Amino acid sequence: MTDVTSIRHCDTADMRFPHGMFRTAFGEAPSLIDATSPGDRERANRLGSLYANVLAFLRAHHGAEDELLWPLLRVRAPEHQALLDRMENQHQAVDEVTSAAEKAIAAYQADPSVARGQALVVALRRLSIELDAHLVEEEREILPLAAVTVAQEEWGQMPGWAAQHFQGDRFGLMVGLLFEQMTPEEVAATLGHLPPAFQQMWRESGERDYRAFMADLRG
Repeated sequence: MTDVTSIRHCDTADMRFPHGMFRTAFGEAPSLIDATSPGDRERANRLGSLYANVLAFLRAHHGAEDELLWPLLRVRAPEHQALLDRMENQHQAVDEVTSAAEKAIAAYQADPSVARGQALVVALRRLSIELDAHLVEEEREILPLAAVTVAQEEWGQMPGWAAQHFQGDRFGLMVGLLFEQMTPEEVAATLGHLPPAFQQMWRESGERDYRAFMADLRG
């Protein structure tokens, strides 16, 4: 990241959007999976697509912190090296259970049996527990530190990095899940920072398609 001459402080409150999205998505996984009849490949594929994209977004979200935030804090807050080591180790631990969850998703889509559905619930629950322990510490320790160490311009680079490195195939789905965490005013402000082509797509069909996709799964 380049040097920023402005005062080094930023508003980290927007981190509640991705964190809230992950907690909501993993929290409702058991009920969504339980509502899928064994052998219903069409619904299992849609459900698998949802969680495959959530995991892809998680990887991109953590990648942005790995590439942009941790190096910056190591330079500007050297007294917190042990905390930053712990954050990086937690990312690695989350990455391992994410890989296991990705395999469980693929297995479930290939054979949406009761056994594989239960295995997917277990894998996502394990990921949720590992991730939430990290998020709690990040919210308690990292966000206050970043607020007085990182400039707003630097903080604002992370969502763009995550979007550029997102490896899923339903970016609009992720945007919709994030928007669920926001007030209408926050949605409007966030949408205004997205590319004009995406804004047009979202207004013309994206929001409608997102709501229909999620309504079909949630019932």
